[in-house]
Parts: sequence; structure tokens; C-alpha cells
Amino acid sequence: MVLGIGAAENNQTGGKQILAEAQALVSSASQEDQHVVLEGGRFYKDGQDWKETEERIDPSPGGASAINGPLKLHLAANANSAGLVELTTPSGLRFTSHPAGLFLYSPASGRGIPLAQIRDSIG
Repeated sequence: MVLGIGAAENNQTGGKQILAEAQALVSSASQEDQHVVLEGGRFYKDGQDWKETEERIDPSPGGASAINGPLKLHLAANANSAGLVELTTPSGLRFTSHPAGLFLYSPASGRGIPLAQIRDSIG
């Protein structure tokens, strides 16, 4: 028996509940050929239901989204837009970012050389 368990939230109560469920399932199984796989992010809570994370990016209005996991990712259609990348954590924290360009950085001198700029690009 292979049992996969993942935590959708980093809180002690949720983690203890998941671990208790895993221990109950393992103790009720036969002793032959069994192991438990503990992975962070393999499952996520959607309302009251636990769902398996899907590593998939789908087209969405205005860009693309990966919303079938504990972290929600939204990408704008235009690579040259402020807030190109928006990431939302399970606790609701939102992080936005966008690339400024491609640079070659020298730690010795502390200087960067621009190699390419981001241009308007839909798709």
C-alpha cells in the first residue's frame, strides 16, 4: 500500500490531523509492502474538501493561471506589464512581481550589465 499525504496549510492543528489520519490508515493496513509518503503541497484544501494538487497552467481571461494547488498563480497575458506574476498563498497573502529584463551580474564588482529588455508580448 502506498499512501500519499500532503499539508495544504502550515498550522499545527491541520498537520496533526493529517498525521493522525495517516497513522490510522497505516495501522489498519497489512504489514506487507507499505510505506507512507509525506509531501508538502501534494493536497490542498478547497473550502471543506481536500483535493490533489494538479501541476497545470490553464489559459484564463487576461493571461494564464495555475489554481489547482495550495499556491494560486496568475500570469498576465503581456510579459511587459506591471504585476505580470501574481502569487497567492494559502493564508491569503498576495505577492506581485514582474521582470525588469535580463542582466549579467558580477558579484566581484557589484555591477550588472543589461542583456535584454522586456518587450510587449501577448501570449
